[in-house]
Amino acid sequence: MSNSKFEENVNDKLLNIYKILILIFPILIVSGNFISNGVVVLSFPIIFYIILTRKKTNFFLNNEVLLVLLVFLYFLLSSIISKNIYSIEYSSRYLRFFTFILVVYYFLKLDEKFEKKFLKLFNLLFFILLIDGFYQYLNGSNFLGIEKKVDHRISGLFGDELILGSFISKYIFVFFIYYFFFKKNNKFIFLFFLISLIALTYISGERVAFFSIIVFSTLALLKFAKFKELFIFFLFLVSILIMITIKDSTTRERMITETLKQTKFLKEWKNPKKILFYSDDHNAHYQSAYLMFKKGNYKHKLFGRGFKSFRTNCSKKMFCDTPGGCCSTHPHNVFFQVISETGLIGFAIYLYFFLNLLRNIVITYLKKINKPKFFLINLSLFVNLLPIVPSGNIFGSFMSFNFAILISYYIYLKQNE
Repeated sequence: MSNSKFEENVNDKLLNIYKILILIFPILIVSGNFISNGVVVLSFPIIFYIILTRKKTNFFLNNEVLLVLLVFLYFLLSSIISKNIYSIEYSSRYLRFFTFILVVYYFLKLDEKFEKKFLKLFNLLFFILLIDGFYQYLNGSNFLGIEKKVDHRISGLFGDELILGSFISKYIFVFFIYYFFFKKNNKFIFLFFLISLIALTYISGERVAFFSIIVFSTLALLKFAKFKELFIFFLFLVSILIMITIKDSTTRERMITETLKQTKFLKEWKNPKKILFYSDDHNAHYQSAYLMFKKGNYKHKLFGRGFKSFRTNCSKKMFCDTPGGCCSTHPHNVFFQVISETGLIGFAIYLYFFLNLLRNIVITYLKKINKPKFFLINLSLFVNLLPIVPSGNIFGSFMSFNFAILISYYIYLKQNE
């Protein structure tokens, strides 16, 4: 990047103010969706300001940006075809994440100091969450006096939102990038904090988050760490998790016993056909989402029932024959949410992106191509989009914040590397 391009951004007060908002964006996520969404909405006028004052129209004209734009426009098209007013409203508002992606990509590309500052502040937040979360675990309340809302769950600074583990697992790629590329001489400090973050995710009681962080960390370390470092990592991690499980009956009940009960493994281990993959509630959501697709006409099957439409359809009897009901804000699974809300075309988009991520991971791993950050971004997106495990609402604000940052990083690295 030329010095002139860098200087013109440094001297722009409006862009600097918005840049600060993005730098502290992780902290805003912890504070709640309201302020975070406000920052995302502001990206709409900011992107027009950049295009008009910086003459950056061609800057955003690349294959990755155009592909992402088509995906967002398809969400809107799917909703319009469904004629679901609720869905049309939310898919229109969802376009704010597209402009947010563009602005973050712009700062990554044209401000050489932005990435390091962003990663540094993010990791400072990780440290605070780590100390605060363990303090709440040991004392029943955190530094702000926020008490545990449920005995077997730790929320830390998130308060009523039980998403501490999810936050750590979804943004663990930031931790890896910072320590592997900006703190290269601190490998054992890195392993210590990584084990601590995984342990905190475990005691947070979020089973999917724990599974995700284990998968991501293991695959990342297999690529970047030496055998000695891997051995130390797994030795200490397994020892600590076993110790927590033995000593803490509440965590053991949540993470082990309750999981076995919900899958009916203890009861039905002699009759594998009756073993559930997940809980009865999860299976009811999946059944309802599948019926929304199966019982639809050709429009429903091709385009789905509309963006975020699961919540408006799950109460209908034709989509649920489970006595306890099938309703939720989303079906808790990427595959079933995509197929029911965006149809076969939406599923084709998802499959293309998912397989492309897998291809990038395999190529950068097996062929030893020197694109380490690109590997981590692809790996994080891949783990977040796994169709075989329960998930949050992939179109909800919490997950969309994560996807927006990852996709911004993806476009930036694809253009650079």
